[in-house]
Amino acid sequence: MLSAARRGNGSPRVGALAIPPGQRGAHASLLLRMATGKGGLATARQLLHHPLVSDGFTALWERGRVDLTAEAVVIRPRFRPLFTDEELAIPSNRVVDASAHAS
Repeated sequence: MLSAARRGNGSPRVGALAIPPGQRGAHASLLLRMATGKGGLATARQLLHHPLVSDGFTALWERGRVDLTAEAVVIRPRFRPLFTDEELAIPSNRVVDASAHAS
């Protein structure tokens, strides 16, 4: 899911999600390093089980791009089977909470 790769246009990818040039930064670089080192699934689980949202989540929320967070990717239908119901509740709540605070 969150494996590091490159698209034909040179955009780094984290699994199903390309990181647009304007959204890259230290947080995206850290996520790519984590995914490359630990693997995508382990990285996603580490982010989910941390009691606080990551700095990357906060940075994307501030830019109105919660859709690019690891949490948003985890709850996509194609990745849901990789996680338990308990694990899926975490990103669902975070995304819903972030959306409510954006309004």
